Amino acid sequence: MAQAVTVVMISAVLLGGFTWGMGGLLEKYAGGGFYPVEQFHKMTTSLKSRFETSKEKSSGQPNIAPPSEKAQLRDSRTVTPYEVQIIANHPGDLRIPENYFVYGGGILWLVLIVGGGAMIHSRYRREAVNGGAELRWWLFGIGLWFIVVSAYFLRSAPDARFFLPGISLVLLPFVEGVVRLPRPKIIISIVAAMAILQGGQVLKKTYDLRNVSPGIREAIVYLQQHPVKPPKIFMYPEGNYRLFPYRHDWYLEYRLREFWNGDNDVRVKMLRQFGIGAVVIKRHLIADVDEAITNLGVYPTYFVRDLEKDRRFAKLFENRDVVIYRVP
Repeated sequence: MAQAVTVVMISAVLLGGFTWGMGGLLEKYAGGGFYPVEQFHKMTTSLKSRFETSKEKSSGQPNIAPPSEKAQLRDSRTVTPYEVQIIANHPGDLRIPENYFVYGGGILWLVLIVGGGAMIHSRYRREAVNGGAELRWWLFGIGLWFIVVSAYFLRSAPDARFFLPGISLVLLPFVEGVVRLPRPKIIISIVAAMAILQGGQVLKKTYDLRNVSPGIREAIVYLQQHPVKPPKIFMYPEGNYRLFPYRHDWYLEYRLREFWNGDNDVRVKMLRQFGIGAVVIKRHLIADVDEAITNLGVYPTYFVRDLEKDRRFAKLFENRDVVIYRVP
């Protein structure tokens, strides 16, 4: 028992050191955050806030929240407090049914179905199983636990990529069932051919998501040659935000729903409050939103129309990919 506890503690220290080290490197050299570290900070901040609130209630002192927190609470009436902080566009969102096939691919479901059938057939015929089965099922349990826990924490933003470590462990027993079928060489050849084709499609999808289009590059050059004041832009932060010559702000201290729901007078006031000199709209992210505005990774269509009609917002630049307005 003592040896097991020692192993767990040493593993936790090594994993924690690697995670925090990776987070520090990404923040220093890439200007971005490391997701596990960011989520840990959010979790500790939330727990601290709850503790202070319960402490104030027990002491009878009123809980006076700053304006930004009041705005956050007011805007979260139609969504959970956890969803208030989900401000992102997730291409692999598993709330979209087709993504189970897009990101799972044909191989995943083929292995699950064929491997599961082979395992049921073996158990029905009571065939002997090779050694190491206990270890494989332990790994299966670990992978399943990872997927369940991840699904809980990512319940309002379940992106496919975050489940991959668990899926690789869950597949092990099913892969064993597949390779035990008759003519395994033929089966492996078919699966390998499918993997190559699927891998090519994945690379194309990745390229499409990460490619900086000529229109985006034109907008970057324009902003480099025509400074805006204050030197900050309101823009959705895709990976190409590092190429822009100005700092961006999309979160507005988690008051984005308040920004979308307000009229242009409210928006101008907020943009000035946060020191933003220009609004950069990416056309491929313009989309309709529901009444609760649960998707905070797009520019609502009505917002773009409002800016187009308001003469206070001078149009500085426009092409097929981007339009830039000066904040009045």
